[in-house]
Amino acid sequence: MVDLKRDPVVSESALKGSDDEDETSGVENELTTSETPETVLAAKEIAATVNAAMEALPDELRQAVTLREIEGLSYEEIAEVMNCPIGTVRSRIFRAREAISAKVKPMLENQTGKRW
Repeated sequence: MVDLKRDPVVSESALKGSDDEDETSGVENELTTSETPETVLAAKEIAATVNAAMEALPDELRQAVTLREIEGLSYEEIAEVMNCPIGTVRSRIFRAREAISAKVKPMLENQTGKRW
């Protein structure tokens, strides 16, 4: 399910560009130069760890966190889809996030000097 409302809006002036964009182009160049092979590899490893942690979750936790974080449903909508009380939804999402965080946090701590 794709939610088009979540897509960023780009104005026509941003697409055309102008001569007085020197400041922003400097920021863009700075961001792209910080993308080193090491940071790209680390990001891929973290993504793989998140995916593995998601797959290891019990079905009800994985479904709840997927509906919330990927599909963008509200807690009320998730309760309706999963046919359970909203408190159960909150609990499942909390437990899923905790489990994922427990797997990812050690990786982030190993990235000394890097900002994630």
